[in-house]
Amino acid sequence: MSQQVPTIDRTEAIKKLSAASRTLFLLGVLALFIGGLVFALAAQADYAVLSLIMIIVGGMYFFLGVMIRRRSIVALVIATVLVGLNLLASLLTIAPGGILFSIGVLSQLIPAFAAIKTLK
Repeated sequence: MSQQVPTIDRTEAIKKLSAASRTLFLLGVLALFIGGLVFALAAQADYAVLSLIMIIVGGMYFFLGVMIRRRSIVALVIATVLVGLNLLASLLTIAPGGILFSIGVLSQLIPAFAAIKTLK
């Protein structure tokens, strides 16, 4: 006997895909805001470099959100790997806020794999 994998309907898939892209938009806007704020208030060169890195990462998350909205599985894999690396870094530094935040983001990204498969 073969077991069938449960499928989701089209409207549910659109909701899950939308949730994943909105999560990445939120990450992107948050990183852009923090990077811009740190850049505006930077008194040392180290903070300026950190803020530029935050701005680049924010733009990357925002771009990945746009690509996920266009149903790109590659962008979803990249975003999931980046958030997974963030979770790993949070685990290694024992940062409870980062661990919970990363798990929350992953809980929005992982169901989008099935959603993209359903919509294609």
